[in-house]
Amino acid sequence: MPKPREVVSRLLFFLLAISFILFVGFFWTAGEIQQVSEVKKPLVRKTTAKVKKAEPVKAQSQNATSRVEENGGDKGSIFALASVDKLKKKVSKKEEVLPKEFKKPTLALEKHFFAQAKRNKRVLSLNARLASALNKGDEEEFNRLLAQVNQLLGPDNFLTLKWQGVLALKKKKFQEAEQFFRQALIRNRGDIVCRVNLIYSLLGQRKFMLAKQEYTKLIQNYPTDRRVLRLERIFEER
Repeated sequence: MPKPREVVSRLLFFLLAISFILFVGFFWTAGEIQQVSEVKKPLVRKTTAKVKKAEPVKAQSQNATSRVEENGGDKGSIFALASVDKLKKKVSKKEEVLPKEFKKPTLALEKHFFAQAKRNKRVLSLNARLASALNKGDEEEFNRLLAQVNQLLGPDNFLTLKWQGVLALKKKKFQEAEQFFRQALIRNRGDIVCRVNLIYSLLGQRKFMLAKQEYTKLIQNYPTDRRVLRLERIFEER
């Protein structure tokens, strides 16, 4: 068994050894930290040197034009000039102002729309009165109103051609009625009255195949319309 004196001496030696190791480790760690900090400083300076404040669009265009003048008009300078023009256009678009005539309606424009509205109102009135005269069988009144429509809209207008076809169909002038309805449908293909009356004018001329073709197209578009269903019964009887 060791003596107490030897135990104390060993313990002191052990403590001294630990103290020496800690002392050396501390100085070595401090040296490494200092080296790392010295390496990072120039990197920060380089990265911060690359970041510049964004120049305004106008300043960029002025700088580009000055570079173009210095280069003497080579290919690179032409490209730079094109980019300058694009920048100028972007700036000018924001500054565009609409002319005054587009902001306020002119007196002539107001008069035009007023006259157009008045004309449309008169056309609607004449159309209703023509239908009433036809139902009453008042041919004289019908012809007088049709002359007004012709004078107001012209002979080639859809409404004029439509009512002339109706009048010809009523007088059993089937060939003449067909021509009027076909001309009217060129101007307004979707008018169901003209399409139905065209079939009647074809039936009046015994053009059953053409009438059947027109009816087939019509029944696809208007399968529940009573005027079309009336035609269906006519074709079933034949």
